[in-house]
Amino acid sequence: MNTLIQAIKEDEKVKEYCQLHHIINSDKTLKQALLNLQDLQQQLINLNHVSKYEMAKVIEKEYQEKRKQLEENPIVLHYLTLQAEIKDLFEEIKDILETGLTIDL
Repeated sequence: MNTLIQAIKEDEKVKEYCQLHHIINSDKTLKQALLNLQDLQQQLINLNHVSKYEMAKVIEKEYQEKRKQLEENPIVLHYLTLQAEIKDLFEEIKDILETGLTIDL
């Protein structure tokens, strides 16, 4: 397991993502914009959960507009792209581990 953790830490995409994360967190405007985007995502999830679909459409539109504005910043766009790629990487690792665990059992 330590070998896997070390390999993840040494992955170039993970390193770059961490650097961009630090840059964004150091910029109050960008950090606040990302927090606002996350808040809208949470509102959207909650509204859909309680079947308030009309209000969810309004929040979805606001979310898309704010995300588009954020993606105009090349640092944020690259950060979000790396975030998605790393999420996919972790999904693959999870699948491999789950498959390996079921085979051994």
